[in-house]
Amino acid sequence: MSELQAAKVELAYEQPFFASLLMKRPIKEDRSIPTMGVDRRGQIFYNPEWIAKLSRPHLKFVLCHEVMHVVCMHLTRRGNRDSERWNIAGDYFINSFLSTSGLGTVPEGGLFKEGSETKTTEEIYDGLGQQDDQQSESGGIGQGDELGGDLLERGEPLTQTEAAEEELRVKLDIADAARNARERGRASGSLLRLIDEVLNTKLRWYEILDRYFSGFTEENQSWKRPNRRFSASDIYLPVNDHEPSMGTVVIGIDTSGSIGDKELSYFGGHLNAILEQCHPEKVYAVYCDDTVSHVDEFTQEAFPVELEPHGGGGTDMREIVAWIEEQNIEPDVCCILTDGYTPFPESSPCPLVWAITTDEGNPPCGDVVRIDMEA
Repeated sequence: MSELQAAKVELAYEQPFFASLLMKRPIKEDRSIPTMGVDRRGQIFYNPEWIAKLSRPHLKFVLCHEVMHVVCMHLTRRGNRDSERWNIAGDYFINSFLSTSGLGTVPEGGLFKEGSETKTTEEIYDGLGQQDDQQSESGGIGQGDELGGDLLERGEPLTQTEAAEEELRVKLDIADAARNARERGRASGSLLRLIDEVLNTKLRWYEILDRYFSGFTEENQSWKRPNRRFSASDIYLPVNDHEPSMGTVVIGIDTSGSIGDKELSYFGGHLNAILEQCHPEKVYAVYCDDTVSHVDEFTQEAFPVELEPHGGGGTDMREIVAWIEEQNIEPDVCCILTDGYTPFPESSPCPLVWAITTDEGNPPCGDVVRIDMEA
């Protein structure tokens, strides 16, 4: 096993967020670059002679460094800024962020300025003065920065449409990687905050939700239903479905009074568009204030789902999770619409997504999607 492959394997255990993104991107040998770099389409390149000199911890660090350029979308955010200085600003942010997030130390020659992780790349760029241009804390620009010049602006620039498509692809990949890291319990608080900031400010909430549902569809479409020709013999074989399908979905609705007809109509419209693509076998709409007040069941024949308010008392979304356990059902995913003013469960028997209409609430389990009613 090569050192590069070994580093990726270790990251899969230690840092599943970064490993997930690395697995989705080509990593190609390129002796024309001095160290490592990433291009506009998120492809990562490396000079084998340079990485051979790195220790395993430093190799893992620089792999995460390149992934962070993708996460931060540094190549699409540059605009008309000076490319060299922008690269330096990005390196300051990334190296400080990774270091303070417990991913190791910056390799010798890498740029580092304490506190850079608390600023945006734009703020760091604006703060670079003439002294920084001539001599950074780790050496001259392009000289002391071992990873300088790793934003590879090769070939023709992306068109506006291509750039938008690439940005969307990155956001959806980040959502997938974030879910994986949360499920594994291996994501620092600073990383989760960065992920939430990127997703909540750059990607429409229903695009994130669509990716979650589609992910479960892809995993379950072949094996969810038994082939009845063999069921009498206790032989379980997959059905060759011609379209994606998933099993059971639970939609939890906060009916404490703060979620009204407008919110239900808006959420339901986007939700039905997502369900239409995923073809779940059954959907439970579970209405809850401080207790489960009403449950509707929908099958594929009954779509679209119509959400209606029931209840109107206090708020305790833990009751929806308790209802799932009491009913002994095994949904592929539960999505709860709430304003966030509620106690949250400490754990969930199934994958859980919170669709929250405010900035309130920090659930200890599940993934959070913030709903912008204007988007």
